[in-house]
Amino acid sequence: MKKHFAILFAGAALAVLSCSKIDNVDSYEDIHLNITVCNPGGDPSTKALKSGWVSGDVLNIWFNGRADYKPNLTLTYNGSTWDASKVSTDILDGIATHSNFKVIWEGNNDLAHTFTSSTSGTNTRFNAKDDVPVSRVLFNSQVGYTYDPDTKTLTANISELYDITSVQVTVPGLPAGDWSIKSPMMEAINYVEIETGSHISISTWYADKYILGQPAADGHVFVAGTIAFSYKSGSHEIRFTLTDGTDTYAYEAGSKTLTFNRGGAYAYPFVAIKLPAFDGEDSAPVYWIKQ
Repeated sequence: MKKHFAILFAGAALAVLSCSKIDNVDSYEDIHLNITVCNPGGDPSTKALKSGWVSGDVLNIWFNGRADYKPNLTLTYNGSTWDASKVSTDILDGIATHSNFKVIWEGNNDLAHTFTSSTSGTNTRFNAKDDVPVSRVLFNSQVGYTYDPDTKTLTANISELYDITSVQVTVPGLPAGDWSIKSPMMEAINYVEIETGSHISISTWYADKYILGQPAADGHVFVAGTIAFSYKSGSHEIRFTLTDGTDTYAYEAGSKTLTFNRGGAYAYPFVAIKLPAFDGEDSAPVYWIKQ
């Protein structure tokens, strides 16, 4: 039997209901998803780096009472609406008996490519692979929903996503491409753990690991969960290594001063660093030295 999933995209007051027909072999009646997905909000100059969804973005959803290496439901943005995967039959009873789900977005949009997974008891941990650049993670451990068994309709509003950003590095002038950066001062995500309760745990202690960037208005922005030395302004001998997967460049802070702008408006310390514009020169480079 075919299931019909309707995803309501929030962005305009008069959003159009989009239906995706998804083949399924179980005997359940049609299940309708009426999920409002709000923009993540923010601006490149704040900790909320991601200001809007782009085609290919994936939201991974787990329903409470169930933690597994494979999401129970995925929503994929196609540039204008969200397409839903089929809901696996083994969690349909959970949908009827629970009232919250967990949602994770990670910048690679591919959990299986970025992480290896393991399940221990009731928890599932995604460990970052050594050879894959990690990215920012946005999450909400407890998104409320209602389920009407008579109409087989699940209604929810994904309006808030959280992160653990502490340092944000901007490199202006980078050409289009999948750019990654690493530095001894930037600590990347090493695992994301999903628990059957209302928790998502994220750990960051991978220093000097490549971090995938996100295009922004004033250049590519690279986000790390923490920073490896104390917050202060001054001259630092810090090295940043930048790559597009083909060519690699290095920037040495040397005797230059890096000013760490600490945001007092945030609930936790936040540092914004803007490096010199990328020049990409092979000879007589100004800032970025090709390796």
